[in-house]
Amino acid sequence: MGKFKYEDHLETLGLCECLIALIQFEVKQGNKISGYDTHAKWPKEESHLIYLKQSLHLKNLNFPQHPNVQAQVNRDMHSNWHTDAYCTMHHHLIIG
Repeated sequence: MGKFKYEDHLETLGLCECLIALIQFEVKQGNKISGYDTHAKWPKEESHLIYLKQSLHLKNLNFPQHPNVQAQVNRDMHSNWHTDAYCTMHHHLIIG
């Protein structure tokens, strides 16, 4: 049995609709999902947390935009990720 690939099961992860285009874009760019937590309880109680192997492709001109999503370079030196995309409505977070 092969290793489970989240990329092959995007529709079953329960990610909010605000971040679907972004995660699909990242997978098309070759980024891989290294983990997914539907009970992260951070940054909010109902948060889902998606871990990417690489940083988000924020500088790509085709990077998907959504009014509910804040995508940024993470400047917190205590974090172990470089970029993130946060849905302000559903509190789902993608980190890379």
